[in-house]
Amino acid sequence: MHVKELILLIVVECGRIHVDAWSFPDPSLPAGSRPRPYSDHSDMPPSYNDMPPSYDDGLYDIPPAPFYNGWYDDVPPSYHNDAVDMQPPSYYSNGYFMPSTYNNGRMDTTQPSYNSQVGMRPPYKSQVDIPPSDMTAAQVDKNGVDIASRVDFSVATHMSTMDNPLLHQENCLPKFSRIRTHHISPALEEKISTMKMEFELFESYLNMSSSSSTTLKAGNLTKKNSSEKLELSYLLDELDSIKHTLDHTWNIVSHLQSVKNDNELRQIYDLNQRNVLKATSQFSQSKPLFDALQKLLKQRLKSNETDTLKKALSNTIKGNLSSASVKSIITEKVFEQQQEQRAVENILRSMKEGGVGMKSKEDQERLNEIQLRLASLATKFSNNILDETQALFMTVLDRSSMQGVPQSILLQWNNAHRKEMARQGYSGGSDARSPNDPLGYNGWSSNGPVSYEEQQYEEELRQFAWKAGPWRVTMDQSSYLSAMKHIPNRELRRQIYLAHLQRASEISSPDKNNIPVIEEILRLKKEMAKLLGYDSYAELSLSSKMASSTDAITKLTDLVAEKALPAAKKELEEITKFAHASGGLMEMDETGRRYSVPLQHWDIPYWTERLKESKFDFTEEELRPYFSHNNVIQGLFQLVNRLFDVTIKEDVADTWHADVSFYNLYDNANGGKHIASFYLDPYFRPMNKRGGAWMSSCVAKSRALDNDLPVAYVSYNVEPPGEGGRPSLLTFREVETVFHEFGHALQHLLTTASVGEVSGINGIEWDAVEIPSQFMERWCYDRDTLYSFARHWRTHQPLPEAMYDKLLQQKVFGAGMKTCKQLYYGQLDLALHGSGSSKKAQDNPSYFSSVVADASSIFDIQRDVAKKYLPPSMMPPLLKEDRYLCSFSHIFAGGYSAGYYSYLWADLMSADAFGAFEAVLLNDDSKNKGTNNKKEEELKLIGKRFRDTFLSLGGGIPPDQVFEIFRGRSPTPKALLEQSGLQ
Repeated sequence: MHVKELILLIVVECGRIHVDAWSFPDPSLPAGSRPRPYSDHSDMPPSYNDMPPSYDDGLYDIPPAPFYNGWYDDVPPSYHNDAVDMQPPSYYSNGYFMPSTYNNGRMDTTQPSYNSQVGMRPPYKSQVDIPPSDMTAAQVDKNGVDIASRVDFSVATHMSTMDNPLLHQENCLPKFSRIRTHHISPALEEKISTMKMEFELFESYLNMSSSSSTTLKAGNLTKKNSSEKLELSYLLDELDSIKHTLDHTWNIVSHLQSVKNDNELRQIYDLNQRNVLKATSQFSQSKPLFDALQKLLKQRLKSNETDTLKKALSNTIKGNLSSASVKSIITEKVFEQQQEQRAVENILRSMKEGGVGMKSKEDQERLNEIQLRLASLATKFSNNILDETQALFMTVLDRSSMQGVPQSILLQWNNAHRKEMARQGYSGGSDARSPNDPLGYNGWSSNGPVSYEEQQYEEELRQFAWKAGPWRVTMDQSSYLSAMKHIPNRELRRQIYLAHLQRASEISSPDKNNIPVIEEILRLKKEMAKLLGYDSYAELSLSSKMASSTDAITKLTDLVAEKALPAAKKELEEITKFAHASGGLMEMDETGRRYSVPLQHWDIPYWTERLKESKFDFTEEELRPYFSHNNVIQGLFQLVNRLFDVTIKEDVADTWHADVSFYNLYDNANGGKHIASFYLDPYFRPMNKRGGAWMSSCVAKSRALDNDLPVAYVSYNVEPPGEGGRPSLLTFREVETVFHEFGHALQHLLTTASVGEVSGINGIEWDAVEIPSQFMERWCYDRDTLYSFARHWRTHQPLPEAMYDKLLQQKVFGAGMKTCKQLYYGQLDLALHGSGSSKKAQDNPSYFSSVVADASSIFDIQRDVAKKYLPPSMMPPLLKEDRYLCSFSHIFAGGYSAGYYSYLWADLMSADAFGAFEAVLLNDDSKNKGTNNKKEEELKLIGKRFRDTFLSLGGGIPPDQVFEIFRGRSPTPKALLEQSGLQ
């Protein structure tokens, strides 16, 4: 029997749970199939799950190598707050969670039926690039899927290239409304073929580079070498041009997979990924290119130009914060030379890691096989989490189980239930309810015209439905965290916690089990490191980062842990005491006798929230009406103008969804010149948009491509506007997420680096990429910034002063536990990849090699690290059934393998950088509502310097030197500890 859904309705009455189940056949699914939904890529800690989503979970929003082109996914929050890139682990509860019921390949029900495939929608705002007449609503199958998109590849390959928008993108903005899934494979095949031909011609040119008359025609350029010898700038530009042939198209496809995902696009992406990886490997293994780059770099290092660079970078004017000093240190000529040198050094390192120097052909072929397999495993790891997250939900009927849950959260869960009922085909619109509707309303029973009286009745039901239920609690990050913080029923919290913690494990779903995937990933990474001459993958990873060694990382980690662990232990004891005093840790035996129970992992988020409410006399939900999304965005734009003298205005562009908006940046100091643009995709669409938050590159600044207008994608997931004119309302943590992601975007958009390899977010050491994002988060607590957008959406009144004071007071609440979780993640990552704090790994070097032989050893390492960096207090740091590793996407499906410590490393630098602004802000009366002209002038001066360094120089200057130019000294941990409340 084909089962579309198994719904388990949990009714809590007098503390007892009753389960009813029924199923519906789904003829659209093949026998034995399971829906493959989309998830939010959570990466939050298994214990103490009190943190909100982050910018990507990012989690893993960084495609596997070599496609890291600017994917800074939402990763965990900074240590002074828990509001950014964190997204929790996985869980599954036997009996209470089940697959959701959407049809394979179908998208969000808010979309018209003909929009079921990627790009199938009318253009956003302007009527440009209107889909041809053969792509009309009539050309769909019974499931609403575009028939044209199902063209057989053998036929599609021969379709006219004139009809394929992916073949005519160049540097223009993508024509999203015209892109169909059947365009992808033919476009990539042609791009790969073209790139291969151009690169072979380029290699021939390199072999003949001694000839001054050689003419090169490759990529989008036709140049004649003006010198009798090959020039470094010439080589880099041609390489950038050739690589762009494929990169731009593949980036568009990768972006659509994140924001317009369905089963068909997944299949096409998987089908082409291997071919793209093979095509790009020709760059990393080209001996002519490697020899030419090495020769040119040696020439550069021997020249007087190198002395000029060293001299310029050593002449940092200590303590001078004028913007002129930055230009006196790094002139345009010096900066261009430094960009080229850094680009060559990065390329050579990547080529060595790609196997170009290997003497054994067998070893090189094995390395290629490993890299291809790792890319495939990363995709599989992510998809398993996506599927599991979307497949799990709980429908709650009993009102007593929701007592005390904020209205906004109940409304969200009730809307989720009604939309799901409507999506399943029950009429009654968005007000469809389950058959056991407490109000006795069968929303699917009427298919005919609705009378005025019926409309009025339905409107009344809509207004009160959030109180009556049912409520659909899902495993996406926002819903999960809300449940853990606010559902008073302890048993329900336990079920939700375990379900989320055990996603994609052998406990939840054998066919989506990520343990074998982890085993193979670790084994292959270790083998790859050995092939490249490194002792471990951790050593290989650190070869391209700021941190000199794992010892240096552990030294900083332990320094912070000395402050964080005692604070965390004290916080946990206070929570335990408060929970006991409130009667929250009492249970009843069969005789009716009540007895005390210890605090458990699923209790911590709930009682942490209650303790915070008790201490500061306000709730997180009380702030939400003051943070409407549109106001937050305008406040963010005002801050950018205030600090960096840039104006942001909305414009019109073709987009992939009606929710997406498009903006231009104008440089006020340069006559209002248009300097960059970005797409903004803010709202969650659980059926086809991945969770978390991230920023990625659409178009990069490049002198080779004559492109001076970078374009970015900024994506996150907040609740969309509701009914009755209710705008999208954000929690304060979500406000921080918005600022965080835009910090990443600013580094891409305001760059002055023009060499493609180091332009914008490219070429920056991984442990420095979070500096601008964590810096921008800190402005959410600045009074002038906050009050530029904190206005009640109904009354338009500003946030009360008393609430602002309480917001500041709770800024460092729980800082010890939050910091310990970050330290734990970083050291766990290093331990798994061959180095770190695991006692067993240190005492027995062969211990790590056994990881893949025995799955339990992975979790043994996890428990060892947890014992050192998580406070034990009243309970063990981890449960025996903890399967957090099965959803730790940052390190197994993203760019943070042996690099998760980067959050700590970058936060230290961003806190110190913010200290320059804080010195000015603290000298001003925070209660003064008027604008202090002197203060604003000083902030603009420091803001200009921050823009001219961190936001401008990209990967062209080493980040430690960028920091020294900005601050006049090296960073220290003092500011981080003070701002985190741990000093």
